[in-house]
Order: sequence, then C-alpha cells, then structure tokens
Amino acid sequence: MENKMAKNLEHTYQITLIILESIKNTKIGKHKLAEFLKGSKAKDVVHLSSQQGYGGLLWYDIATIVGFIEQLEKMELIKRTAIYYYYSALELTEAGKKVLDEKFTTGVQVINERFGEFFKTMFGGGSAFLSITIEKGRKKKISE
Repeated sequence: MENKMAKNLEHTYQITLIILESIKNTKIGKHKLAEFLKGSKAKDVVHLSSQQGYGGLLWYDIATIVGFIEQLEKMELIKRTAIYYYYSALELTEAGKKVLDEKFTTGVQVINERFGEFFKTMFGGGSAFLSITIEKGRKKKISE
C-alpha cells in the first residue's frame, strides 16, 4: 500500500514538473497550455510544437490536463497574468520557481552520487563532484 502511494506521489510530482516547465517556456493561457501538453495539432498551438513540454501529457485528455493546471493555480504555484483585456497567460509564482529550482538541485545531488561511485570504480578511489556556479556580470565603468 505504501509503495503504491509513493508511486502515485512520484507520478503527481512528475506531472507538476512537466506543467511548470511548460509554463516557464511558453506564454499561453490555460486551455492552450492543455492543448500544448496534449500534443494537439490545432493551429493555435502547433507552432509551439518545438517547445519543451509539447505532448508531455499525451496520455491524458484535455479536460483532465485543465484540471491539473487549475489545481496548481489553487496551490499558488502558477498564476494568471493579463496580456490583453480579455486574454491572460500563465506564469510561475515564486513558489513554482522554487519547485523547479529544488528539482534542479536534487538532480545535481543524484548526479554527484552516481558520478562519485563511477569515479571510485574507474580510478580505484578518490572523489569527484559537479558544482554549480552562478555567473555574475561585471559592472561596466561608464566613461565620461
């Protein structure tokens, strides 16, 4: 029973990540996003087919995908932003961005564990790891 619950939780987490990544990479509304995630060939989303996440939830119907999106909105991981008077697009909230950042950090940790094991096996000991650096641009001096 616990194993099934863990699998369901992992599955839900994967759906959440697919939706959040898609929102991060597109500027579209709820229904177009659902069509996008379904992999629809409709003319209003087919031009986005090269974007990450297209068809990512292919096995669900559009109404179910809309339900997932609405749930993330209720959880305040995403929000609507007005683009025109009658049109809104979805974007990540700070909480939604944090979920994606944690996914990245967790992924790096997993890579480090596996790479460390590989390094020990290949070289008979020692250690190696991947680190994340953030590039900060230098401030340019303005010459007068």
